[in-house]
Amino acid sequence: KVRKLFIQEKDENLYQEYLDRCLDLTMKSSDISDGEKANVLMNQSESNAEEIYENPEEMRSYQLASKTTSKLMTVLGDNKGIINAIFTRGKKEDDESLEGKMHSHSVQTAALAIGFAEELGLNREEIEALGLAGLFCDVAFKEYSDEHKKSFFTPIKELEANALTEYKKHPEMAAQYLQDKDFASEMVIDLIMIHEERRGGNGFPKNLSNFTPVQEVMALTSCYDQMLVCYGMDMKEAFENLSIDQLGNFDLEVIKKFKNYLKTNKMNS
Repeated sequence: KVRKLFIQEKDENLYQEYLDRCLDLTMKSSDISDGEKANVLMNQSESNAEEIYENPEEMRSYQLASKTTSKLMTVLGDNKGIINAIFTRGKKEDDESLEGKMHSHSVQTAALAIGFAEELGLNREEIEALGLAGLFCDVAFKEYSDEHKKSFFTPIKELEANALTEYKKHPEMAAQYLQDKDFASEMVIDLIMIHEERRGGNGFPKNLSNFTPVQEVMALTSCYDQMLVCYGMDMKEAFENLSIDQLGNFDLEVIKKFKNYLKTNKMNS
């Protein structure tokens, strides 16, 4: 956070505009590899996620999430190899902290949800809502004690009863930050609320039996990236898990389409 020492709040927008210009130049350069582009994109997006986590109830955080989502949509649309580069890039040392991992998880979920939703042909409003919800769905993490924060990195079936009870509260806690805020979309709030739901009533907090298409994308992409970032699986393990542990939790045809999307982008091994 060194920049906070040198950039006054009144100049923050100018600083963000500078970062956007740098990012645009990087993305348009034919001399820069997809890996380098992914690092630049993710570093800026994860920095934004850190600010969103600090004050998720503020309009500024929602605007920053909206801006981050728009940037992800543009970059993913213009650079076909970037989604693979995002998920295969080397991690920073900061990512070893639980907070760093959560910021990575938020941005990767947003990117994956955007990319898969575009593949399915969802409309722009739905895609934007998915990106925003990906960035916000776990912001309640900051409210947890150090001990209970570990629950976000432990498979649900391995959690003790008390830890599981506390963990199950986080979707509603996250949604409440934006509840009744004039600037927040109802679709975004709903997607935050249902990102831990599973078909057949196996999820929480609502025990939904069925999903709308946009809800299914949110829950599936969040689940998949959680396996990668939070549970430490490699892409091959997570890919295989879709056909084992996740059968019944999501629509079979959607899982097939998602696996094909991962294969097409070489994210299955």
